[in-house]
Amino acid sequence: MKYLLGNGLLTSEGEFWLRQRRLIQPAFHKQKLAQLVTDMASCTGNMISKWEQGSYSQLTTEMMMLTLDIVSSTLLHANVKNNATIISEALSFLLKSVNIRTRTPILLPIWIPTPEHQKIKKAVKAINEVLDAVFEQRRSDSNQHHDLLSMLMESKYEASGESMSSKQLRDEVMTIFVAGHETTANALSWALYLLAKHPEKLSNCKNEIRQVLNGRTPEFNDLTNLKYLTNVIEETLRIYPPAWIIGRKNIKPDKIGNYAVPAGTNILISPYALHRDKRFWENPETFIPERFETGETIKKVKNMYLPFGAGPRICIGNNFAMMEMQIVLAMILSKFTPVLNPSAQVVPEPLITLRPKGLEIDMKPDFLN
Repeated sequence: MKYLLGNGLLTSEGEFWLRQRRLIQPAFHKQKLAQLVTDMASCTGNMISKWEQGSYSQLTTEMMMLTLDIVSSTLLHANVKNNATIISEALSFLLKSVNIRTRTPILLPIWIPTPEHQKIKKAVKAINEVLDAVFEQRRSDSNQHHDLLSMLMESKYEASGESMSSKQLRDEVMTIFVAGHETTANALSWALYLLAKHPEKLSNCKNEIRQVLNGRTPEFNDLTNLKYLTNVIEETLRIYPPAWIIGRKNIKPDKIGNYAVPAGTNILISPYALHRDKRFWENPETFIPERFETGETIKKVKNMYLPFGAGPRICIGNNFAMMEMQIVLAMILSKFTPVLNPSAQVVPEPLITLRPKGLEIDMKPDFLN
């Protein structure tokens, strides 16, 4: 992952990670996020307008392009639509390559010019060129922007008073690009798949959206009232967590069950497995959004529900992602109904993130229902 993300928040460790986390955290406070709702809704509205004109390709592709547009607009205040296909295809290839390399016991160094390594380098170069253009445009832009990129470019480390290096800026932005759109796109695709399979849950969602929004574009204050929709998102993240496996290394000797775990052991934790454990979840394989109605479920299964991880390294963008999913789903479901192709063979594809493989969904305009 470091070849792709460098030393960004996802891959850095120790004191360096803590310093970066403290530097970046303020951009993800809820007050800051509230300012991003308009941009999120605008990006979603643009996609819906294309659908209404008959321009709809394939759901997972549409969600990837949308979340890329959102992360570019809200966090970087940049328009990368002309390069969206380049970025999306490069990221998809790189994530598959990373997945293959993590399962290969003997790896050749990346500097050896094998055909596969050349493709990896070309994909990383393509993304870097797009980001470099964004950075260059921002440095020559005299307008003030209230986004993460501006904050990162202007922020100073307390101890030294220095700014972040260009290389570190690239690493953090690359991490946001990957983590900020790939995971959310998968979650949105899974949510629409589950709703298409469960018409009664879909009807509950649509009724709530009509009552809360009454045809309006969602605003920040509306989100707390979209309670059933939020339950749907949380249940989707339980059944199909995009971050389906998490790696940790224990600092001190530990014990898991009857097994002694020496210090420095690499441990893989699977939210996908924990979220299906019958000891903690009733009917774990069944899609039941109502289980999240009171919040008691989360209390009962503390540390058994990990869609965003847990502890100090919990996903920094968890509130951003939840807000984004609420807005996108509310706007889509207010005008369209997802219809699953009955012959589709949908299976989870466990790459670095959990993708829906074989998903075929049509978005039917509600006026045709």
